[in-house]
Amino acid sequence: MTTTIIFALTLVGTIYGMNFDNMPELHWQYGDLWALFLMVVIAAGLYFIFKRTDWLSSHER
Repeated sequence: MTTTIIFALTLVGTIYGMNFDNMPELHWQYGDLWALFLMVVIAAGLYFIFKRTDWLSSHER
């Protein structure tokens, strides 16, 4: 599960880290904060989905 969350964050980070000039959010004043906010939302969303489906339980079955 941790790998899935880290993969999603890496994907967003690599897309915004590329040297594209035609992505409008790269020219925004708060574009970097937007990317960080997107990463936090994705990580929290995946965490809560995994927690709700009981994939992050600490007990063995």
